[in-house]
Amino acid sequence: MNSEIRKVVVIVFGCRHEKEFLGRVIRAMSFVLSKKLNPIFTFTGLDAHPGTAGFLSNKIIWENKSFDTTSNVKNTLETLKTLELNKLNIFIVSSWYHIPRIKIILKRNGVKLQRQSFVRSYSEINLINVIIEPFALLAACFQFSRLPL
Repeated sequence: MNSEIRKVVVIVFGCRHEKEFLGRVIRAMSFVLSKKLNPIFTFTGLDAHPGTAGFLSNKIIWENKSFDTTSNVKNTLETLKTLELNKLNIFIVSSWYHIPRIKIILKRNGVKLQRQSFVRSYSEINLINVIIEPFALLAACFQFSRLPL
């Protein structure tokens, strides 16, 4: 048996649209249950978060300073530094159209995850987000925008 136990962290990316965010949370929960994982959840980019019961306080990390995908990634990585990134199994949950941009920003921040580390949500998608995403992806690729996309 491996003496070094790897922690599992499930990062759920926030969203400006409540129903779409809820779809991501439901997808994260079903993923965790199907894999029988006991993770620490990190919710990133939320304006506010609900209180947690005392017994969950060590299983949920709230990162609520972020206002766009770039700051979601940077602030979450900063938050997780205390957990030693190299000792983590990380799973990222977001809407299917958002994953490519997250991958680009992670790579720019020196983090390369396996393909299976990304869990795609397909529920409660807000059409305006899908329409805007190609432009946001181009902006991320070419770093020609600092807009909060």
